[in-house]
Amino acid sequence: MRGANSKGLIGAINRRVFGVRPTFDVEAYRAEIERDLTSTKFDVLIALHSSSVVSAIESSPLPIIYVTDATADLLQSYYPNRIDLSEAELRAIHESERRMIARADRICVPTDWVAESVLNRYQAETQKVSIAEWGANLPAFPEPNPTSLPKEGEPLELLLVGLDWRRKGADIAVRTADVLNAAGIETRLTVVGAKLPPDLQRPYVRVLGQLSRMSRSEAKQLDGLLRRTTLLIHPARAECYGHVLCEAMAFGAPVVATDTGGISQCVKHGQTGMLLPPGSTPEEFAESILSIVSDGSRYAAMRHAAAADFRARLNWDRWADRLLDLVAEVVDVPRQVEGCGAESTAVER
Repeated sequence: MRGANSKGLIGAINRRVFGVRPTFDVEAYRAEIERDLTSTKFDVLIALHSSSVVSAIESSPLPIIYVTDATADLLQSYYPNRIDLSEAELRAIHESERRMIARADRICVPTDWVAESVLNRYQAETQKVSIAEWGANLPAFPEPNPTSLPKEGEPLELLLVGLDWRRKGADIAVRTADVLNAAGIETRLTVVGAKLPPDLQRPYVRVLGQLSRMSRSEAKQLDGLLRRTTLLIHPARAECYGHVLCEAMAFGAPVVATDTGGISQCVKHGQTGMLLPPGSTPEEFAESILSIVSDGSRYAAMRHAAAADFRARLNWDRWADRLLDLVAEVVDVPRQVEGCGAESTAVER
């Protein structure tokens, strides 16, 4: 939803972590939602990241499907030192999250990580919670890519994509490239998005800046990088999901990443990539990379598995299919909403 959390926890994190300052007024947005609900006939409300506007929709008799990739509790615990909100504001945000989860007829999340928070921290009813992985942000399924390991004399190509170099672990990625090159394994790291500080600049580290999929030429350039890379390296310190992981796998690139947040929902350890514990060193990342690229058969199997998993799970068509299943479950099943005097839907499957 457009800026629905601009005065809440997500807004605070956007300001402090990502340097984004939302321009939307949440009170005005609540009013807009209330006007729409009054003037237009709907069958179901799909509430995307919408806990901050729960007061505008919780009394509606319409069934609600709440979609989110992180609860307020997870965001607060993930970024404890970067949230410029008072204790009273945090309590209010958690209460809004609780009310949204309690009111929703179905809760659709992309990871087990979020589902556990919804169930354990906010005591959601088990039958209301569904997991449907989010997809790669690609307009179409890429053609299968038979890219093999670099030939003799060619460098190992690593790719890192992300705006916030520290949160995405670009320092670890650069030092992983250091380790590999020092071991005599020619390696080139391409960084998309992040601007690296001087101490992370190397002759074998190429920094391209941000590439937007809104630009046809830049999207084509990014697709070319994903198609040619040997591996995607993603040593993130925090990551709720990771669309770029899905994009890499769409092109058949195995992923070596930190096992944090929702990453393990995207990457199957030992099958489509390797997951390392938080705090892993560049040496450990280099070791994991070598365990993949030193065995041509294993590398080829991982490429095949990554592309297959994208087609089976990690695309928006599959997500939409699951969402439509949830819509079918809640529409036209009568239930009384307390205090509304109107029928909505039941939560029973």
